[in-house]
Amino acid sequence: MRAASWKLGVLGAACAGVIACSSSTNVTDGTLPFSIAEGLLLLVPEDPARGAVALSATTGTCPVFQQGADFSQFANASFLYFLLGELDAKDNPLPLDGGTYTILDPNNASFNGPGLLANAVTVTTNQFCIPSYGIATDGTVTVLPFNPPDGGPSNVTYSAIFGDKRITGQYALATCLVSAAATLDGGACFGP
Repeated sequence: MRAASWKLGVLGAACAGVIACSSSTNVTDGTLPFSIAEGLLLLVPEDPARGAVALSATTGTCPVFQQGADFSQFANASFLYFLLGELDAKDNPLPLDGGTYTILDPNNASFNGPGLLANAVTVTTNQFCIPSYGIATDGTVTVLPFNPPDGGPSNVTYSAIFGDKRITGQYALATCLVSAAATLDGGACFGP
């Protein structure tokens, strides 16, 4: 996955698409517009401070991520993903760990460490890998236990606010190691 996809607080997606952004204070419970078929804890062995949780409407995505694909390079796909980060008191990145991460709005983020932070995004692509995004503005995501490759499965529980809808869920996660050196042509588009 490209480095820009992992940077907290500066996601380039506009508030449009799958779930629109809103400043409404009347939050009601909602559901994702797709069913979750696979949960992955994406980790970068060379950089323990980089990681994400990917919940996908399709299965078999780990090998494509390992080739360096980004979320928007899957054709006819839907993801809910959480970019994870941990900061010390001086806002320096720390190795990721289990716990509850606070979801920040990347378009209006202000946070001073220390803490566990996340961005939550939905992305849905068409047959040509053209993405539509939704960005959460608040909420939490908990990864417990935090089990890298040989420690067994992890679990994610989340409550994320997209516009005026609160989306919640809980899923098991398999660990998927993605090398920092893995990169693909930005125009690559993988079939379903």
